[in-house]
Amino acid sequence: PIMRVVSLIISQAVNDGATAVHIDPFEKSVRVRYRVGHLLHDVMEPPKHVQHAVVGRIKVLANLDISEWRIPQVGSINLTHDGRDFSVEVATFPCLYGEKVVLRLTPGEGPNLCLERLGLSEVNRQKVRAILERRLGLFLIVGPSRSGKNTILRALVRRLNEESRNIFSLEDSVLFTIEGVNQLELNPRAGLTAATALKSLMRGDPDVISIDRRHGGETVRLAMEAAASRHLVFGARYANDAAQGLRYIMEMGVENHLVAHALQGVWAQRLLPRLCEECKEWQAAPIDIDGLEEDTPLCEARGCPACRQTGFRGLVGVHEILVSSPELQEAILRRAPAVEISDLLDVSLRADALEKLKDGQIGLPDYVAEFGRGEKS
Repeated sequence: PIMRVVSLIISQAVNDGATAVHIDPFEKSVRVRYRVGHLLHDVMEPPKHVQHAVVGRIKVLANLDISEWRIPQVGSINLTHDGRDFSVEVATFPCLYGEKVVLRLTPGEGPNLCLERLGLSEVNRQKVRAILERRLGLFLIVGPSRSGKNTILRALVRRLNEESRNIFSLEDSVLFTIEGVNQLELNPRAGLTAATALKSLMRGDPDVISIDRRHGGETVRLAMEAAASRHLVFGARYANDAAQGLRYIMEMGVENHLVAHALQGVWAQRLLPRLCEECKEWQAAPIDIDGLEEDTPLCEARGCPACRQTGFRGLVGVHEILVSSPELQEAILRRAPAVEISDLLDVSLRADALEKLKDGQIGLPDYVAEFGRGEKS
Protein backbone atom coordinates (compact mmCIF):
# COMPACT_ATOMS: atom_id res chain seq x y z
CA PRO A 1 0.00 0.00 0.00
CA ILE A 2 2.77 2.49 0.84
CA MET A 3 4.47 1.85 -2.49
CA ARG A 4 1.12 2.48 -4.17
CA VAL A 5 0.64 5.77 -2.29
CA VAL A 6 4.10 7.02 -3.30
CA SER A 7 3.54 5.91 -6.89
CA LEU A 8 0.19 7.70 -6.96
CA ILE A 9 1.67 10.94 -5.61
CA ILE A 10 4.40 11.01 -8.26
CA SER A 11 2.40 9.70 -11.23
CA GLN A 12 -0.46 12.12 -10.63
CA ALA A 13 2.03 14.98 -10.40
CA VAL A 14 3.46 13.97 -13.78
CA ASN A 15 -0.01 13.72 -15.31
CA ASP A 16 -0.94 17.17 -13.97
CA GLY A 17 2.21 18.78 -15.38
CA ALA A 18 3.51 19.68 -11.91
CA THR A 19 7.09 20.85 -11.53
CA ALA A 20 7.28 20.11 -7.80
CA VAL A 21 5.55 18.07 -5.10
CA HIS A 22 5.42 19.22 -1.46
CA ILE A 23 4.64 16.77 1.35
CA ASP A 24 3.95 18.84 4.48
CA PRO A 25 3.70 17.24 7.95
CA PHE A 26 1.38 18.81 10.53
CA GLU A 27 0.35 17.78 14.02
CA LYS A 28 -2.71 15.78 12.99
CA SER A 29 -2.51 15.65 9.20
CA VAL A 30 -0.31 15.42 6.12
CA ARG A 31 -0.79 17.69 3.13
CA VAL A 32 0.34 16.98 -0.44
CA ARG A 33 0.58 19.93 -2.83
CA TYR A 34 1.63 20.22 -6.48
CA ARG A 35 3.25 23.26 -8.03
CA VAL A 36 1.50 23.87 -11.36
CA GLY A 37 2.68 27.03 -13.06
CA HIS A 38 3.97 29.26 -10.27
CA LEU A 39 1.38 28.31 -7.63
CA LEU A 40 0.99 25.45 -5.17
CA HIS A 41 -2.33 23.57 -5.08
CA ASP A 42 -3.67 21.10 -2.51
CA VAL A 43 -4.26 17.69 -4.08
CA MET A 44 -4.60 15.14 -1.29
CA GLU A 45 -4.34 14.49 2.45
CA PRO A 46 -3.02 11.00 3.19
CA PRO A 47 -3.77 9.60 6.65
CA LYS A 48 -1.36 10.86 9.32
CA HIS A 49 -0.36 7.32 10.27
CA VAL A 50 1.23 6.68 6.82
CA GLN A 51 3.43 9.79 6.96
CA HIS A 52 6.57 8.09 8.28
CA ALA A 53 6.27 5.15 5.88
CA VAL A 54 5.69 7.41 2.84
CA VAL A 55 8.70 9.58 3.67
CA GLY A 56 10.77 6.47 4.36
CA ARG A 57 9.86 4.93 1.01
CA ILE A 58 10.82 8.12 -0.84
CA LYS A 59 14.14 8.27 1.03
CA VAL A 60 14.89 4.66 0.08
CA LEU A 61 14.17 5.41 -3.60
CA ALA A 62 16.45 8.48 -3.42
CA ASN A 63 19.27 6.58 -1.67
CA LEU A 64 19.00 8.76 1.45
CA ASP A 65 19.78 7.69 5.01
CA ILE A 66 16.42 6.58 6.41
CA SER A 67 17.79 6.61 9.97
CA GLU A 68 18.73 10.30 9.74
CA TRP A 69 15.87 12.75 10.29
CA ARG A 70 17.64 15.58 12.15
CA ILE A 71 19.34 17.25 9.17
CA PRO A 72 18.27 18.06 5.58
CA GLN A 73 19.19 15.54 2.92
CA VAL A 74 19.27 15.68 -0.88
CA GLY A 75 19.03 12.81 -3.34
CA SER A 76 17.48 11.87 -6.67
CA ILE A 77 15.22 9.31 -8.31
CA ASN A 78 15.18 8.30 -11.97
CA LEU A 79 11.86 6.92 -13.15
CA THR A 80 9.84 6.18 -16.26
CA HIS A 81 6.15 7.09 -16.56
CA ASP A 82 4.09 6.37 -19.67
CA GLY A 83 7.25 5.88 -21.70
CA ARG A 84 8.87 9.16 -20.57
CA ASP A 85 11.99 9.38 -18.42
CA PHE A 86 11.97 11.72 -15.44
CA SER A 87 14.58 12.85 -12.95
CA VAL A 88 13.21 13.66 -9.50
CA GLU A 89 15.34 15.72 -7.12
CA VAL A 90 14.42 14.84 -3.53
CA ALA A 91 15.03 17.20 -0.60
CA THR A 92 14.04 16.52 3.02
CA PHE A 93 13.76 19.06 5.84
CA PRO A 94 13.40 18.32 9.58
CA CYS A 95 10.27 20.11 10.80
CA LEU A 96 8.29 20.16 14.04
CA TYR A 97 5.93 17.29 13.14
CA GLY A 98 8.23 15.23 10.93
CA GLU A 99 10.21 15.57 7.73
CA LYS A 100 8.92 17.77 4.94
CA VAL A 101 9.73 16.39 1.50
CA VAL A 102 10.03 18.35 -1.74
CA LEU A 103 10.22 16.50 -5.06
CA ARG A 104 11.31 18.56 -8.07
CA LEU A 105 10.42 16.88 -11.35
CA THR A 106 12.48 17.28 -14.50
CA PRO A 107 11.18 15.46 -17.59
CA GLY A 108 13.60 13.81 -19.96
CA GLU A 109 13.41 15.42 -23.36
CA GLY A 110 14.10 12.33 -25.42
CA PRO A 111 15.12 12.46 -29.07
CA ASN A 112 12.41 15.03 -29.86
CA LEU A 113 14.15 17.82 -27.93
CA CYS A 114 15.21 20.48 -30.43
CA LEU A 115 15.57 24.22 -30.64
CA GLU A 116 12.29 24.49 -32.52
CA ARG A 117 10.43 23.14 -29.46
CA LEU A 118 11.72 25.77 -27.04
CA GLY A 119 9.25 28.48 -28.02
CA LEU A 120 11.71 30.75 -29.82
CA SER A 121 10.45 33.45 -32.12
CA GLU A 122 11.69 33.32 -35.70
CA VAL A 123 14.06 36.24 -35.02
CA ASN A 124 15.62 34.46 -32.06
CA ARG A 125 15.83 31.14 -33.93
CA GLN A 126 17.85 32.86 -36.64
CA LYS A 127 20.22 34.30 -34.02
CA VAL A 128 20.84 30.87 -32.50
CA ARG A 129 21.43 29.29 -35.90
CA ALA A 130 23.93 32.00 -36.82
CA ILE A 131 25.89 31.47 -33.59
CA LEU A 132 25.98 27.69 -34.02
CA GLU A 133 27.12 28.01 -37.62
CA ARG A 134 30.25 29.84 -36.46
CA ARG A 135 31.31 26.79 -34.40
CA LEU A 136 33.54 28.79 -32.07
CA GLY A 137 33.30 31.19 -29.15
CA LEU A 138 31.27 31.26 -25.94
CA PHE A 139 27.48 31.03 -25.95
CA LEU A 140 26.25 31.84 -22.45
CA ILE A 141 22.82 30.69 -21.21
CA VAL A 142 21.36 32.63 -18.27
CA GLY A 143 18.20 32.81 -16.24
CA PRO A 144 16.83 32.57 -12.69
CA SER A 145 16.68 29.29 -10.78
CA ARG A 146 14.56 26.59 -12.50
CA SER A 147 14.30 28.60 -15.72
CA GLY A 148 15.32 25.79 -18.08
CA LYS A 149 18.99 26.66 -18.60
CA ASN A 150 20.09 23.02 -18.67
CA THR A 151 17.28 22.14 -21.08
CA ILE A 152 18.65 24.76 -23.47
CA LEU A 153 22.18 23.39 -23.06
CA ARG A 154 21.00 19.88 -23.91
CA ALA A 155 19.06 21.16 -26.92
CA LEU A 156 22.16 22.95 -28.22
CA VAL A 157 24.31 19.86 -27.68
CA ARG A 158 21.76 17.64 -29.43
CA ARG A 159 21.65 20.06 -32.36
CA LEU A 160 25.41 19.67 -32.90
CA ASN A 161 25.63 15.98 -32.00
CA GLU A 162 27.06 14.46 -35.16
CA GLU A 163 29.73 11.86 -35.86
CA SER A 164 31.99 14.59 -37.22
CA ARG A 165 32.17 16.40 -33.84
CA ASN A 166 33.83 15.53 -30.54
CA ILE A 167 31.53 16.87 -27.80
CA PHE A 168 32.24 16.99 -24.08
CA SER A 169 29.59 17.87 -21.47
CA LEU A 170 30.68 18.76 -17.91
CA GLU A 171 27.79 18.15 -15.53
CA ASP A 172 27.38 18.38 -11.76
CA SER A 173 25.04 15.42 -12.02
CA VAL A 174 24.23 13.48 -15.19
CA LEU A 175 20.43 13.40 -15.18
CA PHE A 176 19.94 12.29 -18.79
CA THR A 177 22.32 10.49 -21.11
CA ILE A 178 22.90 11.69 -24.68
CA GLU A 179 24.16 9.04 -27.07
CA GLY A 180 27.29 10.22 -28.86
CA VAL A 181 28.25 12.85 -26.25
CA ASN A 182 31.11 12.41 -23.75
CA GLN A 183 29.41 13.29 -20.45
CA LEU A 184 31.66 13.90 -17.44
CA GLU A 185 30.11 13.97 -13.96
CA LEU A 186 32.09 16.41 -11.83
CA ASN A 187 33.35 15.19 -8.45
CA PRO A 188 35.06 17.99 -6.48
CA ARG A 189 35.77 15.65 -3.53
CA ALA A 190 37.86 13.50 -5.83
CA GLY A 191 39.51 16.56 -7.39
CA LEU A 192 37.45 16.62 -10.59
CA THR A 193 36.23 20.21 -10.70
CA ALA A 194 35.08 22.09 -13.78
CA ALA A 195 38.45 23.85 -13.91
CA THR A 196 40.52 20.65 -13.73
CA ALA A 197 38.23 18.97 -16.26
CA LEU A 198 38.58 21.89 -18.69
CA LYS A 199 42.36 21.77 -18.44
CA SER A 200 42.29 18.07 -19.32
CA LEU A 201 39.72 18.44 -22.09
CA MET A 202 41.95 20.79 -24.04
CA ARG A 203 44.13 17.73 -24.67
CA GLY A 204 41.07 15.74 -25.77
CA ASP A 205 40.67 17.40 -29.19
CA PRO A 206 37.20 18.88 -28.43
CA ASP A 207 34.95 20.59 -30.94
CA VAL A 208 32.20 21.50 -28.46
CA ILE A 209 32.31 21.86 -24.66
CA SER A 210 29.20 22.32 -22.50
CA ILE A 211 29.39 23.37 -18.82
CA ASP A 212 26.08 23.12 -17.02
CA ARG A 213 26.36 25.21 -13.86
CA ARG A 214 27.80 28.33 -12.27
CA HIS A 215 31.52 28.06 -11.53
CA GLY A 216 34.31 30.30 -10.25
CA GLY A 217 36.67 32.72 -11.91
CA GLU A 218 39.26 30.13 -12.95
CA THR A 219 36.61 28.10 -14.77
CA VAL A 220 35.29 31.21 -16.52
CA ARG A 221 38.80 32.15 -17.64
CA LEU A 222 39.52 28.65 -18.94
CA ALA A 223 36.18 28.58 -20.77
CA MET A 224 36.96 31.94 -22.35
CA GLU A 225 40.41 30.76 -23.41
CA ALA A 226 38.91 27.61 -24.93
CA ALA A 227 36.29 29.68 -26.74
CA ALA A 228 38.96 32.04 -28.06
CA SER A 229 41.03 29.13 -29.39
CA ARG A 230 38.46 27.98 -31.93
CA HIS A 231 36.26 25.79 -29.76
CA LEU A 232 32.52 26.26 -29.28
CA VAL A 233 31.73 26.52 -25.57
CA PHE A 234 28.29 26.54 -23.96
CA GLY A 235 28.00 27.75 -20.37
CA ALA A 236 25.19 28.47 -17.93
CA ARG A 237 24.83 30.73 -14.91
CA TYR A 238 22.22 32.50 -12.82
CA ALA A 239 21.21 35.98 -14.01
CA ASN A 240 17.94 37.84 -14.50
CA ASP A 241 18.68 38.87 -18.08
CA ALA A 242 21.31 38.81 -20.80
CA ALA A 243 22.99 42.09 -19.84
CA GLN A 244 23.29 41.06 -16.20
CA GLY A 245 24.76 37.70 -17.25
CA LEU A 246 27.37 39.43 -19.37
CA ARG A 247 28.22 41.86 -16.57
CA TYR A 248 28.81 38.92 -14.21
CA ILE A 249 31.32 37.47 -16.68
CA MET A 250 33.02 40.86 -17.04
CA GLU A 251 33.39 41.09 -13.26
CA MET A 252 35.00 37.64 -12.84
CA GLY A 253 38.51 38.97 -13.42
CA VAL A 254 38.77 38.00 -17.10
CA GLU A 255 40.39 40.63 -19.33
CA ASN A 256 37.87 42.70 -21.27
CA HIS A 257 39.58 42.04 -24.58
CA LEU A 258 39.31 38.27 -24.04
CA VAL A 259 35.59 38.53 -23.26
CA ALA A 260 34.99 40.77 -26.27
CA HIS A 261 36.91 38.41 -28.56
CA ALA A 262 35.49 35.10 -27.27
CA LEU A 263 31.82 35.92 -26.62
CA GLN A 264 29.38 34.97 -29.38
CA GLY A 265 26.12 35.54 -27.54
CA VAL A 266 24.08 35.51 -24.33
CA TRP A 267 20.68 33.78 -24.27
CA ALA A 268 18.36 34.63 -21.38
CA GLN A 269 15.21 32.66 -20.63
CA ARG A 270 12.40 32.84 -18.07
CA LEU A 271 9.51 30.42 -17.69
CA LEU A 272 5.90 31.54 -17.23
CA PRO A 273 2.77 29.41 -16.67
CA ARG A 274 1.12 28.31 -19.92
CA LEU A 275 -2.63 28.86 -20.08
CA CYS A 276 -4.71 25.70 -20.46
CA GLU A 277 -5.82 25.38 -24.08
CA GLU A 278 -9.03 23.62 -23.03
CA CYS A 279 -10.50 26.39 -20.88
CA LYS A 280 -8.75 29.73 -21.49
CA GLU A 281 -11.08 32.57 -22.50
CA TRP A 282 -10.49 35.74 -24.49
CA GLN A 283 -11.37 39.01 -22.75
CA ALA A 284 -10.61 42.68 -23.35
CA ALA A 285 -7.57 43.83 -21.34
CA PRO A 286 -8.90 45.64 -18.25
CA ILE A 287 -5.83 47.81 -17.64
CA ASP A 288 -3.31 49.77 -19.67
CA ILE A 289 -0.13 47.89 -20.52
CA ASP A 290 2.78 49.47 -22.34
CA GLY A 291 2.79 48.05 -25.86
CA LEU A 292 -0.91 47.11 -25.95
CA GLU A 293 -3.72 48.99 -27.61
CA GLU A 294 -6.79 49.71 -25.49
CA ASP A 295 -9.23 46.80 -25.22
CA THR A 296 -6.77 44.38 -26.81
CA PRO A 297 -8.24 40.88 -26.37
CA LEU A 298 -6.19 38.73 -24.00
CA CYS A 299 -6.67 35.25 -22.58
CA GLU A 300 -7.65 34.53 -19.00
CA ALA A 301 -7.22 31.37 -16.93
CA ARG A 302 -10.51 29.69 -16.03
CA GLY A 303 -9.96 26.13 -14.86
CA CYS A 304 -11.35 22.81 -16.00
CA PRO A 305 -10.87 19.08 -15.33
CA ALA A 306 -8.01 18.95 -17.86
CA CYS A 307 -5.92 21.36 -15.74
CA ARG A 308 -7.37 20.34 -12.34
CA GLN A 309 -9.13 23.71 -12.15
CA THR A 310 -5.82 25.62 -12.10
CA GLY A 311 -6.17 27.25 -15.52
CA PHE A 312 -2.61 26.27 -16.46
CA ARG A 313 -0.82 23.37 -18.11
CA GLY A 314 2.95 23.49 -18.44
CA LEU A 315 5.29 26.42 -18.90
CA VAL A 316 6.19 28.89 -21.67
CA GLY A 317 9.72 30.16 -22.28
CA VAL A 318 10.30 33.84 -22.96
CA HIS A 319 13.66 34.80 -24.41
CA GLU A 320 16.16 37.49 -25.29
CA ILE A 321 19.40 36.83 -27.15
CA LEU A 322 22.30 39.26 -27.18
CA VAL A 323 24.54 38.59 -30.18
CA SER A 324 28.15 39.67 -30.58
CA SER A 325 28.57 42.78 -32.71
CA PRO A 326 31.08 45.64 -33.04
CA GLU A 327 28.81 47.71 -30.78
CA LEU A 328 28.71 44.99 -28.10
CA GLN A 329 32.47 44.43 -28.29
CA GLU A 330 33.05 48.15 -27.83
CA ALA A 331 30.67 48.18 -24.84
CA ILE A 332 32.57 45.27 -23.26
CA LEU A 333 35.97 46.92 -23.78
CA ARG A 334 34.87 50.05 -21.92
CA ARG A 335 32.91 48.04 -19.31
CA ALA A 336 29.56 49.62 -20.12
CA PRO A 337 26.81 49.27 -17.47
CA ALA A 338 24.07 46.65 -17.85
CA VAL A 339 21.41 49.20 -18.79
CA GLU A 340 23.51 50.34 -21.75
CA ILE A 341 24.18 46.75 -22.83
CA SER A 342 20.42 46.05 -22.71
CA ASP A 343 19.86 48.85 -25.22
CA LEU A 344 21.66 46.70 -27.82
CA LEU A 345 18.86 44.10 -27.72
CA ASP A 346 16.36 44.19 -30.56
CA VAL A 347 13.90 41.86 -28.76
CA SER A 348 13.91 41.98 -24.96
CA LEU A 349 12.41 39.48 -22.52
CA ARG A 350 9.52 41.89 -21.98
CA ALA A 351 8.90 42.26 -25.72
CA ASP A 352 8.96 38.49 -26.28
CA ALA A 353 6.58 37.97 -23.34
CA LEU A 354 4.26 40.66 -24.70
CA GLU A 355 3.91 38.77 -27.98
CA LYS A 356 3.09 35.56 -26.09
CA LEU A 357 0.57 37.48 -24.01
CA LYS A 358 -1.15 38.71 -27.18
CA ASP A 359 -1.02 35.18 -28.64
CA GLY A 360 -2.90 33.82 -25.64
CA GLN A 361 -0.06 31.64 -24.39
CA ILE A 362 0.30 33.42 -21.03
CA GLY A 363 -2.06 35.39 -18.82
CA LEU A 364 -1.99 39.06 -17.88
CA PRO A 365 -1.41 38.55 -14.12
CA ASP A 366 1.74 36.50 -14.77
CA TYR A 367 3.01 39.00 -17.33
CA VAL A 368 2.50 41.92 -14.93
CA ALA A 369 4.05 40.00 -12.02
CA GLU A 370 7.17 39.32 -14.08
CA PHE A 371 7.60 42.56 -16.03
CA GLY A 372 5.24 45.16 -14.54
CA ARG A 373 2.83 47.32 -16.48
CA GLY A 374 5.40 49.68 -17.98
CA GLU A 375 4.59 53.25 -18.83
CA LYS A 376 1.80 53.75 -21.31
CA SER A 377 2.90 56.32 -23.88
